Amino acid sequence: MFRRGTGLRRSLVVSTLGLIWGALLVASPPPSAADDYEPYLYDCHKGEGPVGRVSVTVAVPGPVYVDRPLVVKWKLGSFKLASPGDFPKGGHFLATATSKITGLWEENSRTYLTLPSLGRRDLSVIKADDQIEIPQDLSGQVTAPKGGTADIIPGDISVDFAPAERLINDSDPGGPSSDDPHVVRFGPSPGGGWTQEARGQDREPDDRAYGNDIHETKTRGATATVEFIGTGIEYFGERAKGVGAVDVSLETQAEPKPPVITDTVNASIYNGQPITGDTVYVKQSLWSKTNLPYGKHILTLKNASDNAMRVDAFKVYSSTVAADEPSPYRVVCKPASETVIRTLKVKVDRTPVSPSPTPTPTVTVTKTPTPGVTYTTTPPASTATPKPTLTVTATVTPTRPTPTAPQVFVTPTGGAHTGEAPDEGRPSGMGLISGGTAMLLGSVFGGVALKRRRAAHVRGRR
Repeated sequence: MFRRGTGLRRSLVVSTLGLIWGALLVASPPPSAADDYEPYLYDCHKGEGPVGRVSVTVAVPGPVYVDRPLVVKWKLGSFKLASPGDFPKGGHFLATATSKITGLWEENSRTYLTLPSLGRRDLSVIKADDQIEIPQDLSGQVTAPKGGTADIIPGDISVDFAPAERLINDSDPGGPSSDDPHVVRFGPSPGGGWTQEARGQDREPDDRAYGNDIHETKTRGATATVEFIGTGIEYFGERAKGVGAVDVSLETQAEPKPPVITDTVNASIYNGQPITGDTVYVKQSLWSKTNLPYGKHILTLKNASDNAMRVDAFKVYSSTVAADEPSPYRVVCKPASETVIRTLKVKVDRTPVSPSPTPTPTVTVTKTPTPGVTYTTTPPASTATPKPTLTVTATVTPTRPTPTAPQVFVTPTGGAHTGEAPDEGRPSGMGLISGGTAMLLGSVFGGVALKRRRAAHVRGRR
């Protein structure tokens, strides 16, 4: 009896487990196949020189609908670049990855558009040759104009460096590499009549020049030139009775080249008045220009008189790097020779329609007055008014919201992280539930039949 009971319980347990397993399969989503393939490999170069290799993945989160954003996300692996010099806090890296999108866009006879995905990393104080991590998460988006299939082809990646505002002293020796442009050069070479003068050791801190020194010349036509990378520059010198006019010219290396900016500064004037005494005003901002396109610029100062021309320092400014304005520090990454770029197929469907709200049931109330009874809003105080008999007829029209099927199925062909369709050959959860139910019922009826046969057998033995 114990063994038969154990067999029955065992059948029940097996059947119950089948039911539970089938329910779990129905409740749990199928595993995603978004990471089932290797990322792309990109080789990076600065100019003609290689600087390393980075792994790249591209994803289009779905679903995507008409007049909604189509987002292209890039994920870069760990990759570091060496700092080109010493810079204070405030600079940043900007990584830009481009994608070519076709299939849905038609503008000015073009059947595609180029979408940039951007990522920025702000920098603290950095030293020359410090290894700095570039941005890893890049994102860009465009509005899908109509339904259909968009083909997204990953392109190149560029990384630009925008240094923070930086003070360049007149005696700045420059960075460790010969291509560091942040160096003041005095000419014409040789000579130019330039001398380096001390301005600080015997003075109060507020009366000292930047770096405690300046450069001075009394040669007409002598020049001081500084190349800088950024969006603006400020020229510092001294205002005094013995200094004269300085011609300023600023040339931008960006293409197409804008006109050269020219100006003249008179350093013998202070607060709009000529200086007549022996007072020397130090750390004076003599000229500045900002809001330039980001890139390399050349500032040239020329002594326009026979009086002294003095140079103390320059301050360079850098705002955000624009994606379409390459910096001199730009690193470009392209797909490696063994990498095959896959086209991402993204389905764009119409905007989903929200289900209609379930209407409130309509209730109709019919009052059947009792004969001889007068109804009033407020019964008289001295007369008890009988309660009327109310017949309530409720007419309820239930409305079931129309289920909305998924509008978009993003199934890339060996593409990006948008998911894969579930395997068609895999047994469904409902099938397992049905099988488990059948096993359970079979076990129950089998146990009942076994019990009846044993009772009949016992009666026969008597």
